[in-house]
Amino acid sequence: TSDRSPQDVQAFYSKDRMKAAGWTPSDKGCVGDTEDKDTHGAVCLYKRKDGKQEEGLAIVLAQNEKTKKTEIFYARIELPEPTPSPR
Repeated sequence: TSDRSPQDVQAFYSKDRMKAAGWTPSDKGCVGDTEDKDTHGAVCLYKRKDGKQEEGLAIVLAQNEKTKKTEIFYARIELPEPTPSPR
């Protein structure tokens, strides 16, 4: 969790920052509703090739209605190349 607003957290994971860390952002960068003051949430999608393996990263932001803190969830996904299957 963070005391920072969802907008601040989203801005922290900018395209430039993530590119510098080796991640390729999706075309839209982070998408969500953090621009609306009444609703707060977003998802940021990235990928990178680490050697032979491609990885995905999703950063999900949501504001807890009770505590008003921003909850941040990270999901890393291995994206293996498809292997041919016998027919």
